[in-house]
Amino acid sequence: MSKRKHEGVQEIVSTSKSSSSEKNYKIIGTPRPKVDAYSKVTGRALYADDIMLPRMVYGRLLRSPHAHARIVAIDTSKALALPRGFATEIWDFAF
Repeated sequence: MSKRKHEGVQEIVSTSKSSSSEKNYKIIGTPRPKVDAYSKVTGRALYADDIMLPRMVYGRLLRSPHAHARIVAIDTSKALALPRGFATEIWDFAF
């Protein structure tokens, strides 16, 4: 390594040749075949949202449409009255 001064700041310049220190990898930096591309393009690929298991529970998040509104009360009776509604949870985040 050699040292040069540039406008009062000392910087270190590497004098080694980068081409001789590069390693030849077989996989890194080469294109890989996209084996699932056809199923994704045709719409046949399965994603996590497509899986439906028996007795699966779904959740919804409801946020206030008003930025700095003070929420006085939350009525969860409509959510619990749904045919498969069995629980509600209310979180209070004070940022």
